[in-house]
Amino acid sequence: MKNIICILIISFSGQFLFAHPVTEPVYKNVIAFSGLKVRSAPGIENQVLTVIPYGAQVEVLEETTISESIEWMSGSWIQVQYQGIEGYVFDGFVTDLSLPSEKFELSQNDLQLTYPLLAWAEYNYNEVEKSDTLTFDDMLKVTQYMSQGVTLKREESDAAIKVSVEMENVEISEAYNLLKSMLLTKSEREEYVRKSVFISDNEGGIHRIKINLLSPVEIKKLKNGNININAITYHLGCD
Repeated sequence: MKNIICILIISFSGQFLFAHPVTEPVYKNVIAFSGLKVRSAPGIENQVLTVIPYGAQVEVLEETTISESIEWMSGSWIQVQYQGIEGYVFDGFVTDLSLPSEKFELSQNDLQLTYPLLAWAEYNYNEVEKSDTLTFDDMLKVTQYMSQGVTLKREESDAAIKVSVEMENVEISEAYNLLKSMLLTKSEREEYVRKSVFISDNEGGIHRIKINLLSPVEIKKLKNGNININAITYHLGCD
């Protein structure tokens, strides 16, 4: 009898080792364009209960320490609730970030992400202190300090416009999928993926992504843990 009790204690303890209940309601946005599969248990081999569409919100019930790599992303499984269904999803396809929905936050069928990124940052975050502005003969540099620890930088010249957004508490996969969600069409998103180069660190984790478009984009994990997105658009002169 004592052995049975011990086994039961170990069994229940093992469940709590990987479960971290969420005490207050936490909601995340689904950022998987093909939809996010909810499974009966952590792991891609488990039964699919439903598929949550892109842009929908889920309530996070528990976070687990069960990690997995899917595609190029490393993440963990979390327990969520969606329309009364409870199950597990891979957290690489959910985000706290606001998804672009306004026309000015989206590309215009040209795979150009600089202006949509600028508009998204200014629309979703408030300026919390006076910006720094530097003016040169041929260049304007503006640094804006936004809410939630976001820093927005803009450099404008006759040759190009460069936008840089630095964010706290964001994964590199979230930034990558955020930019992807600014593209209007499926063909644009496919081109975005084809042009992406993933660069890993010494431990094998992705710490830098270069998207080699006509208007190039770079996403980088900084030493302080923040994520930085750089996008540049070159102005084409007239002959």
